[in-house]
Amino acid sequence: GGDFRYTAKFCRKISQIWNNSTMIEIQTTFSSVKQSLHTLKKQKKLLTLLALELGGKCCFKKNACFIKSDDLFISVALNAQSLQSSDELSWKDKKWFKDDFCAGPGHIFFVQPDGKIAPCCGYANENPELFIGTIDDGYETLMKNAESNQMVKLCYEKGLEKFRKEKEKTGFRFPGKTEDICLFCDYVCKNKDLFKS
Repeated sequence: GGDFRYTAKFCRKISQIWNNSTMIEIQTTFSSVKQSLHTLKKQKKLLTLLALELGGKCCFKKNACFIKSDDLFISVALNAQSLQSSDELSWKDKKWFKDDFCAGPGHIFFVQPDGKIAPCCGYANENPELFIGTIDDGYETLMKNAESNQMVKLCYEKGLEKFRKEKEKTGFRFPGKTEDICLFCDYVCKNKDLFKS
């Protein structure tokens, strides 16, 4: 929903920094089929304007598209929104997630719109418990902050699956089961009492 000219400026800057050798991905989400059709129609208009601003063209395929110009390639994905951990429907899976120590959703520096950084791209990264610094911090500072962050250590060292099993052994009962590791991470971030013995 932002100004496509600002997005174009960002894309051009990224291209300059990496000497035209980068691929940019834009992701948008929707929460219902009805909203997805409305969102897709609106997004197609904005993406077409963005492509023209970048001197390229936009090619659409179902719920995805790409923008191509002489020096840029931008893929665009329209995804269903993940349920929040507070939603009881989130806990209806028949089995638990398998821990991958966030190799799927993580191992990156994700910069939030306000400049804060989290070490993963899963939707739980909006929780302050996962922040490890800001865009103004250097690599060493971010890594040092990550090493001392309780939630980051849990995700990347101990593992969320092991943590869940330990809590269940103490008698704690989660709202149900989920195969979504990001949803479980979000739940732990929002329930700080889980860290108490």
